[in-house]
Amino acid sequence: MITFDIKMLERRLSNLSYWDRVAFGVSIVERMMGSYNLFCEKNSLDPSVLQKNLAEIWNFISIKKEDIELSVYIEECDRAAPYPDMYEDDLVSAAMDCAVALASIFRYLEDGEIVYICEVATLSRDSIDMYIQMVERLDSHGSAMELAISQHRLMQCELRNQAEDISFLESLSNDIGNRFEIIYGKFHPQSSNLGL
Repeated sequence: MITFDIKMLERRLSNLSYWDRVAFGVSIVERMMGSYNLFCEKNSLDPSVLQKNLAEIWNFISIKKEDIELSVYIEECDRAAPYPDMYEDDLVSAAMDCAVALASIFRYLEDGEIVYICEVATLSRDSIDMYIQMVERLDSHGSAMELAISQHRLMQCELRNQAEDISFLESLSNDIGNRFEIIYGKFHPQSSNLGL
């Protein structure tokens, strides 16, 4: 069974380049976007703001663009995050986590703090945790619930994906001319982290 170890994640991220950390965060958000898009579809909302901002981050990675005015992107992501008390939908928390995760990548671009990329990984895990509790109708107390969630196939799949994504980035040579195309091809698009 794979477990989430935030300290190990921080150590592994610290060994990646600035742009590879962004790519790792984007790989997670790509999986989260499926749930966000489905939430928007079910509630007649427009997902294009987050889709546009995600595409913009891919563009930044491809040209290694720096000196970007990021506050607009962060504000757009914050505005695109649905409030859970406004919707009676099983996906509202996952949709909110997706918007917050994308904003966290922009915050990382702003100041380079690894904590923001770790937050992206944690938000994906939290979305899966909440979703499992709802679909499995788990009692929200005790270690039995935590064990059931950590062993669930969706949680194990996401943790495995995160570990594989970091390993992929660690193993990819910086000298490859088409490095961006290889990363983009692997990470975009991906299926939903909730299996939807």
